[in-house]
Amino acid sequence: MANSVFLLRFLRTKKFSIPLAQEMLERYLTIRQMYPDWFRKLDIDEPAVKEIIEAGYLVPLPERDDFGRRVILRCAANFDPYKYTATDMVRVHSLLVECLMDEEESQVRGYTHINDETGLSMGHISLWSLSDIRKMSKCVQKSTPMRHKSSHFLNIPHYANKIMEFFIMLLNEKLKSRIRKFDQIPWLFPVFQVAGHPVIPPEGSTYPAYEAQELLLENSRQS
Repeated sequence: MANSVFLLRFLRTKKFSIPLAQEMLERYLTIRQMYPDWFRKLDIDEPAVKEIIEAGYLVPLPERDDFGRRVILRCAANFDPYKYTATDMVRVHSLLVECLMDEEESQVRGYTHINDETGLSMGHISLWSLSDIRKMSKCVQKSTPMRHKSSHFLNIPHYANKIMEFFIMLLNEKLKSRIRKFDQIPWLFPVFQVAGHPVIPPEGSTYPAYEAQELLLENSRQS
């Protein structure tokens, strides 16, 4: 049963095209051999991973959006670039992905990503080399069986624009078309309202993430 659920990740992402699903599965396995540090110790109780999650850096929201998609919220300000490394950051993303990819509804409906870049500093940017950004783009679009339906970036500081443009340039046309950037949070925009409540509270870029963290903890321990 576990193997069937695992394979469904790839089949649903590739709309049940067996050749395309097989190709993505092979890339999924290869990328883990090429960049093993990004996928080691994907354990919710590993100290660095647990601290980053508890800080509210990356949280799956308990409620789905109006399209039934799982909403993943990332808050740059909640990641300390002087305490943790880029590898720590990727491991948190990898753990989250592994925890959520077996959700049948998410396999079918896909994911909405909301990235609040308030508080993004030069410390964050300096964690990443251009080579690392290229590797990450390959992971996102070629080897991860997730249907990324929309990605929203908020409050990108001016000194990060070139890095963001470089990353977007590496994506395929479909993913590029699903990216939106906002200088201010558009509160009336439907994606920022989940179950009738704002995803990010007006008073700041801090999400009361207790329920979301509990969801991640529960899913990770079942994985």
